[in-house]
Amino acid sequence: MVREQCRCRSFSLGPRFTSSVSPSKLAEAGFFYLPSADASDAVECAFCAVQLESWDSGGDPWSEHRSHTESKGVKCSFVALGKLEKNITAGEFRELLLVRFDLISECLLAETVKKLEKLASAD
Repeated sequence: MVREQCRCRSFSLGPRFTSSVSPSKLAEAGFFYLPSADASDAVECAFCAVQLESWDSGGDPWSEHRSHTESKGVKCSFVALGKLEKNITAGEFRELLLVRFDLISECLLAETVKKLEKLASAD
């Protein structure tokens, strides 16, 4: 989901995306579609994993992304870069990918630790 084209395509998969904010603008700001039973307009950033939902009419994905990452104490490398994908250099894209891989590794480690703790407490 790191490529904008893939993020855009995610909005046509699964349940119908219902929001006043256009999928292309959401994808441009780093988001892909991640619907849930509670929110048909839920999205997640491919670079920082911040999830947003309940979009207001005329909401600006870049502004919302920036404010929600700041309020949650999350640093989004994509927002910090402040460029559209088409203007990102190969080196910058490589750095974004490295940050993404670190995020995935941290999530996997946290899940593994939880599972091991659960197994240990069952004994």
